[in-house]
Amino acid sequence: AFTSSGLLRQSNFQTPVSAITNQDNTQETGYLNFTRLAFFPMNFTAGRQLTVTPNTNATGANNLVNSLQEGKVKRLDGTAAGSLNIPALPRLGLNYSKNRTDYSQMSRRDDKDLYAASLNYPVPARFFLLPKSLDLNYSLNRNRVNYDASRLTALPAAGRAGLFGTDELTNSYGAKLAFAPWNGSS
Repeated sequence: AFTSSGLLRQSNFQTPVSAITNQDNTQETGYLNFTRLAFFPMNFTAGRQLTVTPNTNATGANNLVNSLQEGKVKRLDGTAAGSLNIPALPRLGLNYSKNRTDYSQMSRRDDKDLYAASLNYPVPARFFLLPKSLDLNYSLNRNRVNYDASRLTALPAAGRAGLFGTDELTNSYGAKLAFAPWNGSS
């Protein structure tokens, strides 16, 4: 079986208590949970947001908007996750996350990819020298910031100073062994 849902929210008006004024915001979100395969349930999410801020100086006196957000800002988010659950085998979790944000005013694109995996194994044998469980995890995170140089030529040289693309790669890993050397200890 599977479940799914979606949401569309659009606001081109302000309420008397709006924190940010003079901004148009459209959001679309959805999810899908696929549980038909009991040994490998999966879930997926997706979201899209478009924010248009014509002038950051006219958004109110709250300092919640910066100049990077002026113009159109498109944001795409997505996740996929699954868990392999077979009795007598370690439980394996897999995750992927993607975030992309395009800033039209600065011709900038931020990309983030996150891959993660985890393994959990409850050790079936009980002996004081053996761990009760073994947990392993690993993640690979890649962040990229890129500017479209062809669109930035209209800026004066002083305005382009300091606009550099970046590409960061982060590996994280961990291991945990849970021991109980005698009954009653934890």
